[in-house]
Amino acid sequence: MIRKQVISTKKVPSRRHYSQAVKVGNTLYLAGQVGRDIEGRLAKGDAKAQTIQALKNIKAILEEANTSMENVVKTTVYFKRRADIVPIREGRQLYFKNKPPASTLIQIAGFSEEDILVEIDATAFVP
Repeated sequence: MIRKQVISTKKVPSRRHYSQAVKVGNTLYLAGQVGRDIEGRLAKGDAKAQTIQALKNIKAILEEANTSMENVVKTTVYFKRRADIVPIREGRQLYFKNKPPASTLIQIAGFSEEDILVEIDATAFVP
């Protein structure tokens, strides 16, 4: 019987109303991550800085689940401003160099907090 396992790490800011990730079989579903550090501070700078921090958070969750960025098969990137597409891509390229995952990029009207520019969720496999 396949079971659902909740994955969480103290290396990433967390809220109590959702799981950082859920593993079902060999598939890991990660909740959306914004560019906040462990202290809850939003990355200073532009959408690239927030993208880098969001991906750093994703990497920490993946490591807690005994997998890695190389095993990410899909990401969804939510963003506010069309002008941020290039900085977001530049940030992503730092983490997905050779074989990037399938990805969907969605422009939205806004986030729950005005200063958030990007949020990224991911799906990965655990070998």
